[in-house]
Amino acid sequence: MRSLDVMQCINDVASYCNNVSTGFPLIIDTEDYDSFHDLIFRLRIDVAKKFIYVSDFCKEGAIPNIEQAYSSAFADGVHVLVGLSQACMLQSQSTLQEYLDRAVNETCREHTIILLMHCREYLQKKCRQDVRLERRIRFLGNKNQPLPQIIIERNPRYARGKTYNSIGELLSALEQMTNESIKDSLMISLVTKYSPTLFNKAVYSVSQGPESFDVLCQRFPVFSSGFAKENGTEEQWQWLLERLEKESFEKIIAEEFKVFDLEMCVGDVLENNDSNSNLLWLYWLAIRIQGSNNSYLNKAVKDIKNQLELEKTIYFSILSVDVNEKNFQQYYRERKKLLDKLKDNKRIAVQFCNEIGQKGRKAIFYLTDHTSDEQICAMKCLSYYDYTQKEISEILQRTLPQVYLYMDTFAFNESIIQVDDESLADELTDYFIEYKKQKVSNKIQTEFLVKVDKIAEERPYNRLLGRIATFKNLQCRDDSPYFIDALGVEYLSYIKNRCKEYGLITEIRIAHSELPSITSLNKDYIDYFSDVCKNTKELDEIKHGVNYYDYEKIKQPIHLLNELAVIDNVLKDIRMKLSQGIIKRAIIFSDHGASRLAVINESENGMIELEEKGKHSGRCCPVDEEPQIPYVTYENGYAVLANYERFKGGHKAEVEVHGGATLEEVLVPIIAITTKSDRLTYAFENDSIERKGSEPTKLVLFCNKEMTNPQLRVKNKFYSGKLIMDNKHAEFILDDIKRKSIYLAEIYDDNKATGIELQFKIVKKTHEVDLGF
Repeated sequence: MRSLDVMQCINDVASYCNNVSTGFPLIIDTEDYDSFHDLIFRLRIDVAKKFIYVSDFCKEGAIPNIEQAYSSAFADGVHVLVGLSQACMLQSQSTLQEYLDRAVNETCREHTIILLMHCREYLQKKCRQDVRLERRIRFLGNKNQPLPQIIIERNPRYARGKTYNSIGELLSALEQMTNESIKDSLMISLVTKYSPTLFNKAVYSVSQGPESFDVLCQRFPVFSSGFAKENGTEEQWQWLLERLEKESFEKIIAEEFKVFDLEMCVGDVLENNDSNSNLLWLYWLAIRIQGSNNSYLNKAVKDIKNQLELEKTIYFSILSVDVNEKNFQQYYRERKKLLDKLKDNKRIAVQFCNEIGQKGRKAIFYLTDHTSDEQICAMKCLSYYDYTQKEISEILQRTLPQVYLYMDTFAFNESIIQVDDESLADELTDYFIEYKKQKVSNKIQTEFLVKVDKIAEERPYNRLLGRIATFKNLQCRDDSPYFIDALGVEYLSYIKNRCKEYGLITEIRIAHSELPSITSLNKDYIDYFSDVCKNTKELDEIKHGVNYYDYEKIKQPIHLLNELAVIDNVLKDIRMKLSQGIIKRAIIFSDHGASRLAVINESENGMIELEEKGKHSGRCCPVDEEPQIPYVTYENGYAVLANYERFKGGHKAEVEVHGGATLEEVLVPIIAITTKSDRLTYAFENDSIERKGSEPTKLVLFCNKEMTNPQLRVKNKFYSGKLIMDNKHAEFILDDIKRKSIYLAEIYDDNKATGIELQFKIVKKTHEVDLGF
């Protein structure tokens, strides 16, 4: 099968076109780029011939639509198809053979000329199989030029040989290639976003050129260990490489983040990150390379493969560390510092709380006070598991600080209860310590139920003053009243501690409400104050389940968090108005308290049944006369339960309940709040006391202003002082404090908590030796 030169091919084409259509296309193949180029140049002289280049069928840099180009070549008229073989060879050998098989057998109405390159071997094989094909196929020239090698590049800066920026450009170059163009190098570069895997089956030799990451590792070895190409996109590595060619990595980090320690800007980086910025990615790289002073942040960064996971891993990475490992506490503290810098992400926080269940009893030790979801999770853990008193104290301080203030012991004294009975004050102190523990743990102890039943029969609240009598004792008619519906004395430690934080002085009294402990019978305060009363109903609404809290659905006392938040908002309002001089003194008071334990007890005694159904969740029931039932008192036409049972017929309470006569329902706080004087100073003259034998412990307290009735509260016990000299000094005898230790004394004056605490210590008296001088 002989080969023709260019002129012979031109003559054969002219003969093919000038005669009646043979019904088949004319196919011309060559292995020589110059011959191919020369043939096209001569054929284009005839303007009647319409040239169709497959490279023109590449849209927006995509691979060519070969089928569309091929079909266009068989339309009416004289058409010359160029680039079919080159386009097919970019795809695969099978694609090339498919179109060659079609081309040799395709019929056409008029005249179609198909110019091919590097297809001689296959076409000759077809001719040997069918000699009739020799009339349709021509072979141009005998020279055999090699195929070019195509290098796929992501970055044009590292391209070798001729460079093309799209598949269309590359194909066009292959269609117009000459021997001269590949004389110096067979390599040509294609800069494209497409992966080299797209060309895995190509007939051409297609390989991946060096990417920016490879060049980066060669020039800057620090990236060659600990990083992989997948840790960033080509664009990101290219961006970094270009920056590094101008300045050092350290300088880049300093310019971008402007901090000495990368921990400091983690919140800003995460908040300001967007898909078009390399900031978060650079931050992740910087932590990997330079590290930060926060070892937990360093750990979190090493636990992930890219920067997109950073925020989530800051939450989750700690779960890979057991609470008993020596570095857990450090990681916990450092994680907390990071979370405090981050904007709240409820979605991730909820995921973390869901995942933490895998830790069982230990789960609570991983939680912080950063989000409400974590605090709710912590409250649930306190209900699910038993913890030691030491563990509970640590947990509350760091995860539930507001609950820690709530759980703090509030020590009642005779001044607060307005009754000269120290034993009653101690009894109330112990009662509410136990009540709050059981409210938070969501469990009732049998011993406490016995105590409640005993108090239900003794009813010591009858010895306390009522609300109006207490108002008169405090002389508060002209003060600014704050009414908080359902505020019981259980919250006194929280209020007192919060006021101390806010620089406020509290003067606290407790009174009893009228029975049954319902709002309608406890409105005696309405006309008492000169000023308009500010009413807060949210606390009572929480207890009645107005929000989503419902004991039947959520057994755990998570509502306590919202209860404390309501109270805190009132205190903040008072602080603001006192500081601005809008008010001089605020009075917080309530109509009644409420009981959580009466709900948890879930006890409906079938024996306690009256003609009328129970009201207020069965805590009271309207009757005409004393029912003569144990633990029931008769007041204002109601039978009122003083223990944790309920009358039959009353609906179950949602969250907490009132109407009964337990201490937490009946006792109400009345709190006068003022600002602390900036010039008020207290100090012990002798804060280091030497004791020997049976000598009593004596302290002398100094104040820069005259005192009225000074008291010290030490270890939940009150000690009264004796004014001496100029009433700026007071002597205290602490007869039961004898052990060598450091003590904390809380200062009271005139029954007001000053918010000031002082330390003193007891040391052993040194034995003196008589040396005879």
